[in-house]
Amino acid sequence: DAGQRVAPGALGYTFAEGLPMQATMPHTGFAFLGLDLKIEHPLFASDTIHVELEVIGARLSQSARRGLVRTRNRVVKQYSTVVFTHTPLRTVKCRGAGGA
Repeated sequence: DAGQRVAPGALGYTFAEGLPMQATMPHTGFAFLGLDLKIEHPLFASDTIHVELEVIGARLSQSARRGLVRTRNRVVKQYSTVVFTHTPLRTVKCRGAGGA
């Protein structure tokens, strides 16, 4: 028993995906292609989280109008504890491809 209400991992992941989306790709993201996820510590109902996002790979897709971008997203709670790290792969609109 953790003594606190534990938040399900899927809930934490959902918040962690939503936080950077409005800031980084509100009109450029096309598709989510998959991810690797490593949970390191529990997330509790009273925790405050933020996401540290780093681009770790980017290349053009077969369509020159789109690219593939992989990021490393570290979800960190209020005392600098890393809750989990995930590395999503997304298809995004390229610059010059329709105003992005």
